Amino acid sequence: MTGGAQGIGLAVADRLLREGPVRIWDLAPGKNERFVSVKARGADFDAVDVTNAESVREAADRIPEVGILVTCAGIAGMNAPTWSCPLAEWNRMLSINLSVKFHCARTVRRRTASPPAWSSTSRVGGRPIEKGPLGSGRHRGPVKKGRSE
Repeated sequence: MTGGAQGIGLAVADRLLREGPVRIWDLAPGKNERFVSVKARGADFDAVDVTNAESVREAADRIPEVGILVTCAGIAGMNAPTWSCPLAEWNRMLSINLSVKFHCARTVRRRTASPPAWSSTSRVGGRPIEKGPLGSGRHRGPVKKGRSE
């Protein structure tokens, strides 16, 4: 589970924990009451930079089996017109909102005998591109539910 320390990711982790073990990958643990509750009920947490393929591989090597991959990591980015976005900010949004899904799906699929179910549920707003925040809709690229084959 990426992006599971807050927002949609934490809500999904909370729900999945009722069905079985959950491992959350995020840059830092959540500081809210719900995250503390999810951890107390048995969810595992790893501080993982999911924008870095090697970091994802190292984290995946510590997991014996993956039944479901849920990618929820996502950011909105700066609140500005698209044309005024600095290239570094654009690349950061793409890395967090799209590349994370690629790194995680590829890494998990390469180490499992059969593909796990994969759900990409992250979404940051739905406002038109001209009205920002810039990340609204940028990470909807590979939205897929089903098998990561």
